[in-house]
Amino acid sequence: GTPDSILIEAGGAIEAAGDITLAVNSDALAPNGGPAPVNARTILNGTVSNTTGDINISAAQAIELNTDVTSTGGTVSFNSPVILTGTSSVSNDGTITFASTVDGANDLSVDAGSGTTTFDGALGATTPLGDGTGAALTIAGGAATFNGTVATASGIVQEASAGLVTFNEDVTITGGDTASSFAGNVTLDGLTFQTIDQDASFTGSTLTLAGSTGVTLRVGGTSAHTITVDAQVVGPVATALNIWTNPASAVILTNADNTYA
Repeated sequence: GTPDSILIEAGGAIEAAGDITLAVNSDALAPNGGPAPVNARTILNGTVSNTTGDINISAAQAIELNTDVTSTGGTVSFNSPVILTGTSSVSNDGTITFASTVDGANDLSVDAGSGTTTFDGALGATTPLGDGTGAALTIAGGAATFNGTVATASGIVQEASAGLVTFNEDVTITGGDTASSFAGNVTLDGLTFQTIDQDASFTGSTLTLAGSTGVTLRVGGTSAHTITVDAQVVGPVATALNIWTNPASAVILTNADNTYA
């Protein structure tokens, strides 16, 4: 019959000492050389891991992620839209790439070790990330770059062991039971960083403002919350820092060495 999806059941696993490729969007997987159906998905409920080589995961429609994906080198690539159907983690001592969007009301943790996690599509544009309990997104290690908008239903946590986190588009963090905390260096590039009915803190060495359009720190919602910046704020004079809060809230900059040059 016509192939539909790849499914790794919960409790199952794919383990390898070399490359792993999971894809249902290639002609080679369909009978008589025909394409996979447009609704074909790659459904990962069981773990995927290797000890060397690359992990490449694709689907005609979407990748459903509800597990741990682990590598110790090479690259880990999600080449299609990802839907978080359960709490998931991706770790590698190297490159992790989400080439398209990521959605789903579940939590995600990424750890690129000595490498970088890159999100090329929007996060949470259809369904904000996170189930409202604990951090919606954890950057446990490695650097992380967000090239699309980010929306979560609880806090974003950058652990102290993580590298530089760069946001290139607007960030909106709404509610949940966990405040956002950034313990390492962060760059905000010409965007609005907004919390709604939740707190956020920047406690790393530097918070760098980039871009010529300015950066806005905004506290929305109706209850009293705070964005606290203990990090040194640095950036060019051309990058304005704009602050907006509801009447009950505040943005607090505590570092006396903020520098604009």
